[in-house]
Amino acid sequence: MPGPRSRALAERLAAVECPEVTWQGPPAPLFWRSGLGANLLDVDDNRFVDLGAGFGAAVLGYAHPALVEALRAQAGELQHAMGDVFPAE
Repeated sequence: MPGPRSRALAERLAAVECPEVTWQGPPAPLFWRSGLGANLLDVDDNRFVDLGAGFGAAVLGYAHPALVEALRAQAGELQHAMGDVFPAE
């Protein structure tokens, strides 16, 4: 690890992005492709348990149908408000 697809993406990332923006290794970072429940798949089809819950952004897991629908509904209304300046309803 990382697999060949992650290594190739890491090479591209190193060519186009400042290294202070995204950690670039060594070893090369893993590149996530998808998530379901508490699991993540990288671009090389390796499965991981996300014990960090996406730094709190995924505490409810990934791709749960109820969460997807709630996000879809909210995105159709207002996806962001500056709460400290202009709060949402």
